[in-house]
Amino acid sequence: MSQPSQVIEIGAKDTKGRIMIHTKVLKYLIGIVVRAIEEVVGMGTGYFDSFNELWGRVKLLKGIEVDINQGKISVKIAILIEEEGESEQIVKKIKELVQAMLKDKVGIEAKFIEVKVTRIKYNLVKIFNRKRTIPNILNNDKIKKDTIDIEKIKYNSTEELIGIIARQVDGVACMSKTNIVNALLGREDLSQGVKIEEEKSGIIIDLYLIIEARRIIYQVAQLVQDVILDTLQENTKFKVKEVNIHIQGIKV
Repeated sequence: MSQPSQVIEIGAKDTKGRIMIHTKVLKYLIGIVVRAIEEVVGMGTGYFDSFNELWGRVKLLKGIEVDINQGKISVKIAILIEEEGESEQIVKKIKELVQAMLKDKVGIEAKFIEVKVTRIKYNLVKIFNRKRTIPNILNNDKIKKDTIDIEKIKYNSTEELIGIIARQVDGVACMSKTNIVNALLGREDLSQGVKIEEEKSGIIIDLYLIIEARRIIYQVAQLVQDVILDTLQENTKFKVKEVNIHIQGIKV
């Protein structure tokens, strides 16, 4: 029996390389979408979970499970609603919004979405007149491809050059921190989030990215692949075999 994976490959499969997204990113996106629904007063299965909303301790991963098995995605969501809430309509709305977000923003489709509803007697957020601040990630900003002049770039290694190029791509918020020591010391590491493997047929590049939330994620990843391939092959002697993208997070 195969074990559930923590990543899933997204986007069209081609010779440029693979695009992979972590389940934690998917859970974060789903959490934002579900919390934006007015009738949802909290995430989880117990009454005390509603205190997280009241105290402002928003846990976007709370009450969400994402399983990936053999390339298929299953989503389980646990929500809190008021006693008089129309659960069937709310569940339908959640399923439609989550499925649309996954398709439009990530380029994938969930095999099934299960929503567990728990009714609570008191909506603490409404009682204490607290306002929820929820980022809007459904309006996707357009991305543009710019030409990058590497003659103006100063770098000390191939990893630094690739890291600098990737950071200049529209929609890339930053690179994921792969060097823990530099991260803890607050050092700027231009090569962070970049790994290179050399083979006879060319170099394999792995990039670990944080993407801006208001972008179409798989399009940004594809743009990074294109920019890295075009820039290196047109301006250097490197022969690039693959550019693999690992989406580690989003920035709202």
